[in-house]
Amino acid sequence: MDTALYNKLCNILNQYGFNGTVEEIKPITVGHINDTFVVEYDVEGKKEKYLLQWINHNVFKKPVEVMENVVGVTEHIKKKVAEAGGDTEREVLTVFKTKTGKNYALAEDGG
Repeated sequence: MDTALYNKLCNILNQYGFNGTVEEIKPITVGHINDTFVVEYDVEGKKEKYLLQWINHNVFKKPVEVMENVVGVTEHIKKKVAEAGGDTEREVLTVFKTKTGKNYALAEDGG
């Protein structure tokens, strides 16, 4: 990964309140529309991994609204899994909020 992209992704990640230090950012190359990355943090010797997805705003013209829909569907599924006695931490996507409470982060260029 080139340095400019790495720095851009780190700037996005800094908008979240994740603990620890970014150890590695690896692209997942099997997608066709969005860019997805596995981000590994070192948190006091323990590894934590997150998925970071860059929504392709050329395909999805209103990415903020896409995220609103993702959150709405995720919350609905979480409620149904909880009602059925399931483990919402393991069975349902978790959308993390930024430090300012948004369900998405923007790059400096607006992407």
